[in-house]
Amino acid sequence: MPQGVTEFSVEELRLATNGFDMIAYGWFGSVYSGLIGDMIVAVKRRIGSLHPRFLAEVSYISRIRHSNLVNLVGYCCEDGDQMLVYEYLLNSNLREYLEDHRDLTFKKRIYIALGAAKGLQYLHNSTPPLQHKRFSMSKVLLDVNLNAKISDAGMYGMFQELDSSLRPNNPKGGLEETIDVFSFGLFLLELITGAEPREFKSNFQIIQWIAPRIFSNSLWDERMTGTFKIESIHSFIKITLKCLKYPAIHRAKMDEVVTELENIYQNEDNPFALGGNGFTITIA
Repeated sequence: MPQGVTEFSVEELRLATNGFDMIAYGWFGSVYSGLIGDMIVAVKRRIGSLHPRFLAEVSYISRIRHSNLVNLVGYCCEDGDQMLVYEYLLNSNLREYLEDHRDLTFKKRIYIALGAAKGLQYLHNSTPPLQHKRFSMSKVLLDVNLNAKISDAGMYGMFQELDSSLRPNNPKGGLEETIDVFSFGLFLLELITGAEPREFKSNFQIIQWIAPRIFSNSLWDERMTGTFKIESIHSFIKITLKCLKYPAIHRAKMDEVVTELENIYQNEDNPFALGGNGFTITIA
């Protein structure tokens, strides 16, 4: 039996979720919010025949725990119901949050990116190494203090078994963790521009998308408030490009990404006015 998480009954979760009042639908099934004691939870429910590896996957997921991951609280497996109980984050996912809060400052966006980077860093540095494989803006959830937590960490095995036609978005192959790194580069672009970038297939396509926005001073989200140093945006673009680099083997490691984002965040203590002189970008 899985250790370190609570086994709930269907009736306990029915009461906790006000009769399974659905708030969303995801790849695993229906999603409900609920209250267990004084803790708000998110319940993911799949109805049907028992997934052959459900309890083994729950046991595996329960051991993946970090402050920047959405952690598993418990599970239920009875009467044709398989449910996963997670901690609930009040600010939903980052993509939805940005739609209503585009006035987030540059520094706050870096803080969110740093939290997400630390979550992926933890996965990649685990023994054995783990990969998320479906990382995106919508997988980053925010708590009331804008701390970022990555959802669905460790769930790709179950995800793939439930729908074997689905494959990770793996541009040009490479080491498995480079899938996550590339996705994180796209995440950084969307976070700072407010626009979802297209799927890049080469270094040239990346430059084609970014360079005109830099030279027209329109790279960042126009609704982003506050100020930032030009050195910070320079460093931000450099690490973003290293995440997106071809061939995949030359992409940055998440250790480097975390270090660079920490430096950018610390550099923003005494920012100058928005904007500054242009700079050149080169991908060798």
